[in-house]
Amino acid sequence: MIEWATVKAVTCIKTGFTREAGYTFVGSAKRGERRLVIVIGGAPSAGIRNQTARDLMRWGFDNFDSEAILPAETAVGHARVQNGSQSEVALETGGQVLASLPPGGRGQVSYSIRYRGPIEAPIAKGEQVAWLHVTIPGEQPHDVPLVAAEAVPEANLFQRLVNGVVGLLT
Repeated sequence: MIEWATVKAVTCIKTGFTREAGYTFVGSAKRGERRLVIVIGGAPSAGIRNQTARDLMRWGFDNFDSEAILPAETAVGHARVQNGSQSEVALETGGQVLASLPPGGRGQVSYSIRYRGPIEAPIAKGEQVAWLHVTIPGEQPHDVPLVAAEAVPEANLFQRLVNGVVGLLT
């Protein structure tokens, strides 16, 4: 039996054993507003599985903090627009961008914008059009949706002519 003295709410526990997978564990625990999920496979004994699950939970809670690294509606850049009334659209986060960071790790976060573009107009305000690629040393990079901060209607005939001439010259 796993003893979870420092964890307030443990849910979703499933333990098991098969010859192919060894001793296994799937579970989650919540401390405050943070929830961690642990999956273990291939442990050689039930005791090692239990100790490893307990140690991983404690390590996760003690060594990482969930932080909002960017607030909702933060302007992060621009994306090129094709056949629009303007050549770019401002991009912003649709909601808070959260990450689990080690103490002092906030300064090590890097971001890049990814989209398949140029993005075809018309574009509605709030429409997801790109991704923010978040990289934190020692963690798996992840993508967060970015939305258009403004609407970009289709270009009228005059704007299309100007866009065509500019496209030829650049």
